[in-house]
Amino acid sequence: MPDADFPRDVFRVTAEPRSSPSAGVSELHLRPSAYRELFEYASDAYLITDESGVIRAGSQAAAALLGVPCHALEDSSLALFLDRDAQRDFIGKLSALRNAHARSRWLFRICPRNGAPFDGSLTATAVHRPDGSLVGLRWEIHDIAAEHHLEEAQHFLGEASRALAGTHDYYEGLATLAQLAVPQIADYCLIHEVEESGHIKQVSATAASSEKEFMLRELAQLKFPDPADPRSLLANVLRTGEPVLFEALPPEMAASVTAEPRVLEILEALAPKSLIIVPLKARGVTIGAISLATSESGRVYGEHELELAEELALRGGMAIDNARLHLTAEKASLAKSNFLAAMSHELRTPLSAIFGYAELLHDEIVGPVNAVQKEQLGRIRASGEHLLELVEEILTFARMESRQERVYPEDVDVAELVDSACVLMEPLVLKKGLRLKVHAPDAGVRMETDRSKMRQILCNLLGNAVKFTDHGTIELVARLDGGRTVFEVTDTGIGISRDDLDHVFDPFWQVEQSATRRVGGTGLGLSVARQLARLLGGDVIAESTVGQGSRFVVLMPGAK
Repeated sequence: MPDADFPRDVFRVTAEPRSSPSAGVSELHLRPSAYRELFEYASDAYLITDESGVIRAGSQAAAALLGVPCHALEDSSLALFLDRDAQRDFIGKLSALRNAHARSRWLFRICPRNGAPFDGSLTATAVHRPDGSLVGLRWEIHDIAAEHHLEEAQHFLGEASRALAGTHDYYEGLATLAQLAVPQIADYCLIHEVEESGHIKQVSATAASSEKEFMLRELAQLKFPDPADPRSLLANVLRTGEPVLFEALPPEMAASVTAEPRVLEILEALAPKSLIIVPLKARGVTIGAISLATSESGRVYGEHELELAEELALRGGMAIDNARLHLTAEKASLAKSNFLAAMSHELRTPLSAIFGYAELLHDEIVGPVNAVQKEQLGRIRASGEHLLELVEEILTFARMESRQERVYPEDVDVAELVDSACVLMEPLVLKKGLRLKVHAPDAGVRMETDRSKMRQILCNLLGNAVKFTDHGTIELVARLDGGRTVFEVTDTGIGISRDDLDHVFDPFWQVEQSATRRVGGTGLGLSVARQLARLLGGDVIAESTVGQGSRFVVLMPGAK
């Protein structure tokens, strides 16, 4: 409030216009009705005054900042809301504004009618008539301290978001939340989690001092506070999903605590002054709570700190939910990989028996067979070998998914590697009436790689080419490119559309997705080829034109 001995007549309000309006801009621009609808929804503090600083209209935010009802702003002098020194300076500022055509910003000590004085900024914009004379002034008022607190809060929340985004372990995320809160907004912090079973447990405790942090952990061992006790504040927050705020903990609250002596000793040593408990929520469900307290710092919590804690809890809840979903997905993926591996192993056992008995019959160990029977036995063996290939493909994929695939590098002759892959795939090529062209470096060109995995990559790519090529040529080229070995598998098959090309390396995906597709297989061949190539330090890329064929390129390190 201004000093009583300051001459207020200099701010005397008059209902008469101070100058006559001219065409284009008039005193109508200063009428409250012209701004009331705008100011009703304005979140910032705005005022309209005449040239002498008499308020003609103000926003709800301005009224709240100046501590008066909105209607009480009109016909009051803005200077009456400044301290004595600011009032003297304000007169000179108004004079300077008469000829100013730009925004002017000044710092004043502002004294609301209700509330504590604060350092504020007044930004004035002069409104002129076409002839240059002044009609009035538009003002913006800001609480500098509040703006500073807001900037600090935004920075704090930004740091919290970055830290939470960096972990997929939700226990680590909860610990990060507690560490961010102390000492930024609390002297100590507790976080409790509601488990799927409904049990509530303390999962994080952080304090500004290591001694108090140890005490907080000891309280958890002593089962205090008991979240199952319906009288506890924590239980109430977890049950209702609503926060609680105590600007100052009442003495009777501490006196009402009934617990073993050690608990009372710890509570006395912690000496909480202010307390906030906010729920941690994910998709509308309360999954835990954050308890923030002040003690030695002497800070007092208010609505600003409660809003900050709630925003922190909101971001923390989403991060923890994401981490839980990530963990669930990892468990599901691991279960799938384990299932595939187990089933594949189980399939190999009867396959071995089938191969053994077919071999006994074919070699006439248990009796003579005729030519037709031998042909049928050959078909059984061929079908079994095809099934074994599928099983091996699934096993490799399962090992890759569970990160159990191991690399055994050795010195490999590139030409020998290409030849071994072609020997395995040549029967399939000939069966479809295709031509297989092979171009490999001379013997002696070597690379450091896992021989069996590299051969499987080439066989998978060749097998894929054979599947989708009905006539023409399959070509395998091995060449050196600087320090790399490059393998190219080209076909004259059906080709792949641009949209489908983005998915050909996805597991279990095939160009023909219908149940009546012409070619069989697991849809893992290309996916396994790329995963193995990347495991060996290389990669597989694809290019294709529909109706003309496809080309798959394997880029591998280690040419010698």
